[in-house]
Amino acid sequence: MPVSISYEYDPNDYLKAREFMLRRRDPNFKKSQRDDLFSMETGLLQFKGKVHFQLTPRINTKLDQLGDFKDNNTAAKYVGCLVDQAIHRSYEIFTINYVAYDMLHNTTRFSRKYTEEQKQETIDYFNRQLAKVDVADLKEEERDYMMEMMLYMYANPLKNKLKTILGGLE
Repeated sequence: MPVSISYEYDPNDYLKAREFMLRRRDPNFKKSQRDDLFSMETGLLQFKGKVHFQLTPRINTKLDQLGDFKDNNTAAKYVGCLVDQAIHRSYEIFTINYVAYDMLHNTTRFSRKYTEEQKQETIDYFNRQLAKVDVADLKEEERDYMMEMMLYMYANPLKNKLKTILGGLE
């Protein structure tokens, strides 16, 4: 029985965006142990907004089909897909996910899921988070890149859910 845990806000979002940007600057960039510890502390202690915990339906009957596979690698991939699908299907989608998806894809596909005020609050949230990034010589295009990465992070749960529900169609 896979378990899905959804957070409205990822307290590490700006740290992840910073890491993407630093890795873009230098493909050999590696986080320090101090960075890792700070990320863990931030993730554990900082604000997450609404949290949704969901036990998914059992996948036992689908696992019974494992005997049909010729090798363990194929069976492991099948189990991984089953677990991923169950989690994505049960994942709670929040306003920020709908706004991020629409902003990322320059669409209004999910605009019925949020108001203009909520959209502005989401944009303000992203800007506040990115303002926390402390990097020397930060260029405007790097900040734009970090914003794009934030949009991807928040749009991905919705994208994954759509893929799972619509069978690969977005």
